[in-house]
Amino acid sequence: ELVQTTLLAQRLNPLIEQYVSQMFLRESANKTFVSSQIDRRLPTTQRRSLTSSKSGKNAFMNDSKQKIFEEAMLKCSQAIFEFRKLMSDGDSPAYRTKLLYATLSLLMGYHGTSPAFLGGDKHLYCTLVADILLSGRLPKAYLPVLSLARTLDDCVKAGIITDSQISDIQSALKKIYPSENNAATEPGASSKPSATNAGATTVHSAELKSLLKKTVAAGVDAMKEADPQSLFLNPVTDAIAPGYSKVIQKPMCMKQMLATNYLTIQEWDRDVTLMFRNCIAYNTGNDGQWFRGEARRQHEVFKNDIYPQAKKIFEEESAKVLPARDVQKKRKASGNIEPLEGTKLKKRKKGDKDPDNLPSMQALASMLLSDPFVIRILLDRLLKSLRIDTMKSSTLPVGHTVVPSLLQLLQLAQFSQQLCAIRGKRYMIPAVGIDPNDEDPVGFQLLRQYTPLLIKLFLEAELDKRTSDSKDLLSAAKSLPKRTNIISSETWKNTKHLHVLRGLIEGAMVHVCQPGNSFDKSLAQTFPKFADALSQLAPTPHLWEDRTFFLSLVQAIARHKGKLRSEARDTIVSTWLGWLKDAPNDREGSMFSSAHESFLILINEWVTLGNLVLSREALITVTQNTVEAVDASEKSEDRKFKQAWKDDKFGDIKVLYERALKTLPETQLKEWKNRMGIEENDESGEESRVKMETDVDDNLTSPTT
Repeated sequence: ELVQTTLLAQRLNPLIEQYVSQMFLRESANKTFVSSQIDRRLPTTQRRSLTSSKSGKNAFMNDSKQKIFEEAMLKCSQAIFEFRKLMSDGDSPAYRTKLLYATLSLLMGYHGTSPAFLGGDKHLYCTLVADILLSGRLPKAYLPVLSLARTLDDCVKAGIITDSQISDIQSALKKIYPSENNAATEPGASSKPSATNAGATTVHSAELKSLLKKTVAAGVDAMKEADPQSLFLNPVTDAIAPGYSKVIQKPMCMKQMLATNYLTIQEWDRDVTLMFRNCIAYNTGNDGQWFRGEARRQHEVFKNDIYPQAKKIFEEESAKVLPARDVQKKRKASGNIEPLEGTKLKKRKKGDKDPDNLPSMQALASMLLSDPFVIRILLDRLLKSLRIDTMKSSTLPVGHTVVPSLLQLLQLAQFSQQLCAIRGKRYMIPAVGIDPNDEDPVGFQLLRQYTPLLIKLFLEAELDKRTSDSKDLLSAAKSLPKRTNIISSETWKNTKHLHVLRGLIEGAMVHVCQPGNSFDKSLAQTFPKFADALSQLAPTPHLWEDRTFFLSLVQAIARHKGKLRSEARDTIVSTWLGWLKDAPNDREGSMFSSAHESFLILINEWVTLGNLVLSREALITVTQNTVEAVDASEKSEDRKFKQAWKDDKFGDIKVLYERALKTLPETQLKEWKNRMGIEENDESGEESRVKMETDVDDNLTSPTT
């Protein structure tokens, strides 16, 4: 409330509202689960240019959609232009530090009060932050965040994220989230992967740690043979070399290497290089010439003979230990993808508290990852990796670097609201769960326990598909006992805190509902399995308001058109009604929820197909059952259907009922209204009719729109 009274907030709020209220942008942000790369693409550059209205025609849009798109992009670009003009100094493209800090802090505060994780259009503040960062010249301290924003922007424009882009994102995040165990994460370190780090294999299991320890010990034995005078065997003290501790900040010797628990063989290589460089740095002048020459000679022996042989042996032996047979080859091809090392909750240092009017870079990075157009790309790539790389190769998710890396990025996005609410004063890097000894159990649960269960659900869906009509396992299925759900609902209990897992289940459910990924008969078997898991993962009130999921689900089901059998239709209807009816005792019901509205959008889609999916009699039954379900969820009489019908907040849902029921004969329509307790003189009026023909058409999610 204090911020809202400032002149800056009063100047910025209209621009923020102009940006986030664009209907095209909001509808696009709510399409979290889409079926193709084309649907995930978004021309972000046009949002940041006043010439967007003069852009070329999009081949995937009709003329009316193209016009709406151009108008929305123009409004967004005008808002960004005003932001640039407000924060810049005259004609200079450079942002003024204090104004940039104030603007980003305001947006950070708005995001801190938005819904958690899959917020759709409620997270457009994150999209606005990305556009601001990419539209002007930033202070030097913002460069790591700018690098992250550019990489994510390229992903959004292409509608896909590649292995090299995942690696680039991780490199930027290592600078933004400091880690004392990773020297490359310090400010000023190069974000480009060095030759030393290329193809690095991080050890996490006890077997690999033991193997690396033995490899280093064998390499040190070979180094002793190349050092007959034992110059580098023991630590160097000031008694042996006067003033050594003043010249050499980080001493190193062979005994210290044997006592170190390395995570990669490259770390050992760096320590060996450090040891020889220390010798050269201390032994200056003519007196140190022999020592310098000996250090260079032994370093050449190490680089040309000892290290290549040790690395080769380690890689060959570790490939036998890792769960994926070709994991070394995959890691090399994956562009050096390595998850960030998990950290405990950290406080920003006192000296770093908003230094030089800079916001928390960790909070800004989490906002960039929470951008709804970024989230849908990360979820899509992770689901594809689970379905293709993991499921088809019959391996575990932990054996693929892409899976834990994407899980970690999604967890960083999940925590963005909490991080922004406290202005980044505390932050952490969630552990990925590769190491079972990690103190943070969430990453372990996601990677080790529940992603394999999700793969099991995918396998169940594939088996349902192949045992349906006209498929290759139909005859075998007839000769075997009827299969039951092999994953008990108890398996998913106590998972309500795993928001990323919920997003994966929702995305997987939308995927299997797409035509081609399931048939009408198999859909009747598969749909309840995913719905059961989702009901355990998501608290009912939260599931009701998950607009992005329900709209995506409606679009997937509607693509079946008239080929959807009554068996599949009845399964979908009964499951959806169960969602609407299930209400906790201490919360309001589903009357005004997105789940209610989305179900009516689906009914309207079926109504447009005539009697192919939903006959008039079935329409009356389904709508009556829907009213009974939402009424059952409400405890207050003021929120029951009869009273809600008169409420202005119920207008959008009311219009959807009217649109579906207008196909009924007048006598049946009157009978339906009387049964629902709607007064006959309660007419919607001309304004409601106009709204029905305009707004509802825009909300429908059929393939043609």
